[in-house]
Amino acid sequence: MTETLRLILRQRPARITLGAGAGLAVLGLLVWQMTRATPFRIDDAYITFSFSKNLATGHGPNFSHGVRVEGYSNFLWMVLNALPLAIYRDVDIYTASRCLTAPFFALMLVATYALARSRVSALWAWAAVLLLTVHSDMITAFFSGLETLPYAALLTATFACQVAPRGHRRRRLALPFMTAAALMRIDGFLPLGFLLAWELLESRLDRRRLRGYLRWALPAVAIWVIWFSWRWWYYGLPLPSTYYAKALIPVLEPHRGLDYATDELMATGVLVMVPFLILLAHRMARPVWLLLLYAAVHTAYVIRVGGDWMPFGRFFMPIVPLGCVLCVWSVADLSARARALRRFPRMLQGAAVLAGLAALGRVAVYTNNAWVDTGEERNRMGNTAEQTQHVEDLRRAVRLLALVPRPGERLVTDYAGVVGYYTDAYVIDMWGLCNATIATRGNTDGVRPMYGRTCHACYPELRPQYFHTEVPLLRSPDAFSKHVDVVNAVWQTSGIGRYMDIVGGFRSGRVIDHRDNSALFFLEQRLSPEPPPRQLPAWATIDYPFGT
Repeated sequence: MTETLRLILRQRPARITLGAGAGLAVLGLLVWQMTRATPFRIDDAYITFSFSKNLATGHGPNFSHGVRVEGYSNFLWMVLNALPLAIYRDVDIYTASRCLTAPFFALMLVATYALARSRVSALWAWAAVLLLTVHSDMITAFFSGLETLPYAALLTATFACQVAPRGHRRRRLALPFMTAAALMRIDGFLPLGFLLAWELLESRLDRRRLRGYLRWALPAVAIWVIWFSWRWWYYGLPLPSTYYAKALIPVLEPHRGLDYATDELMATGVLVMVPFLILLAHRMARPVWLLLLYAAVHTAYVIRVGGDWMPFGRFFMPIVPLGCVLCVWSVADLSARARALRRFPRMLQGAAVLAGLAALGRVAVYTNNAWVDTGEERNRMGNTAEQTQHVEDLRRAVRLLALVPRPGERLVTDYAGVVGYYTDAYVIDMWGLCNATIATRGNTDGVRPMYGRTCHACYPELRPQYFHTEVPLLRSPDAFSKHVDVVNAVWQTSGIGRYMDIVGGFRSGRVIDHRDNSALFFLEQRLSPEPPPRQLPAWATIDYPFGT
């Protein structure tokens, strides 16, 4: 064994030194990024966690207390998050989710290297990995608890396998990786369909038989069709309720998608790479066009659906690794072209290479929030910290809210994630993300379509039993002086009140936490003269300060 190690070191010392140094640089950058980043949390992740909790406890992929609605858009991620909950019910779900994300992060880095290495030297391939590592939004995606980073990892692994020579065993993994990606997100049909079309195009160009293509493609298509059909049968709608809740974005805000894409491209500084990418595309190499075409298709899709509101470019994250590879390929190609122009002075050749490296450096600086370059980036950092604190405040408040409804009682909330995960209530999501009635029949009366819908006329049919006040949920015990003030502090009661009697049909209550003298106010339906009995911990009481 010692002789073997000695032989390896003697034959490839430069490559081993380069790999070790680059690996340490990547590890150091990741540690630096994570230690300085906000440990991002968001309410939307808890929506998926609620489904995972029910699946882990044997209640099926349902929301809150038995609500059969597809309020998630990330089936495979929801299933994976159920695994730690099935092993240990009291696990910290965010910690578990980040542990599940870590292997995908490693896969993405390895796949980025392999994809870049298919056309350039090891040095340039490591440059692509480093460029990806400094992208601060990837760290935010890692902390988010969402499927964004795992989805990006599976896509990158797919393309890394697809560019391998035909017949290579790595190429056989392209379709399995892409099938997993198609199950990871509901819109995974887009890259799956793209890969199927690309492979068909290649088979025609190479004059291969269609029979071989069908044997390759049909298993993945069958898996996807079976999964899609099961969803439709189980939930009753062909698409998740999240889709219907946000379907009006391109109708009511037709320019939002283009603005979202433009802002993202400007914030990352990637536009400086356009001339280099044009030169690269001129090579007409299949791997280059594979990545360029998919990046274009993905961007068109993002523009069509309108993007997202989250503070880390979530909809563009899946193609960030591909973008890093394309940027490095273009500069490496420029360097090769410059060396080939022997008639030109070396100074001009060096200037061309330096221009490419400077462009890569600009992208690295713009994508890392250690150097705040733009107002967009400042807003993003501020929103990340704000959302994280907001979720922490919600979690503190929900420990009181969970004492109010008994299991299965209907609680209306505009924070369906945290409330759905931490209470045993039957949650009515005011945005329609986890409520098919609001999602399919609602409108945007008083709300932005980016966040969902509302349906004031639907509430008599939804039969709510509890509402809670708007943020801040935790207040002082004397925050309100009369019942109508509590009613007015509940979101949408001015609209819902046109269809049901909230002032007369509900009473105001409050939960008091005697440990810090904080209170949470709620509305409770008057089903009986006396409030329902509850078992409360010693540190809490529930009373009705304005009468029952």
